[in-house]
Amino acid sequence: MLLKLVNNVSTIKATLQSNHTLTDVILIEDRWASFDADGEIQRHIMMATYINSRNQSNPEAAGRKKLIETQLNSAKRAALANLQGVNHSLYSEIHPLHLPEVLYLVGRYNDQRELYIALKSSIAGVISIVNRKQCLQHQRAYLRAKLEAVEAEISAIEAAEGHVDVVDIGSESRSNKRRRACSNIIN
Repeated sequence: MLLKLVNNVSTIKATLQSNHTLTDVILIEDRWASFDADGEIQRHIMMATYINSRNQSNPEAAGRKKLIETQLNSAKRAALANLQGVNHSLYSEIHPLHLPEVLYLVGRYNDQRELYIALKSSIAGVISIVNRKQCLQHQRAYLRAKLEAVEAEISAIEAAEGHVDVVDIGSESRSNKRRRACSNIIN
């Protein structure tokens, strides 16, 4: 199939290894063929050869452009996969460490809908690269810094009001703490 020759969407590697030098294709109409399917195939062939012609001096750039335009666009990929008999997810073959870069490309070259579809399709891979322990350590450090800032702000307010009472919290009972806190609020 000519379409698979110029833009094979079965895998990312296949797309990058498709023919990127073929720039002109003249197709002769067959009056007995189904024009709907043939028209769609011809449109995809024309798009692939157009990308080739725009990147004649750089076949690698043509491969990247085809990858971005067809593999990272869910509607185009679905249409091409259907025409080529491909029935697996693109994101299942991407190494999880490369997913952030791929998602960046999807967001850069497509709309938010495409980014959502890509993220939804690859979320398991994205989560698998997260270091949960390190995330929790960062969150703990952030919350400690926030707590210190709040305590400093409270100290500044108390100092401005002249209510600097240093009490050993461990030696005072809960009810006394509540009474003292409430009396400070009322005063």
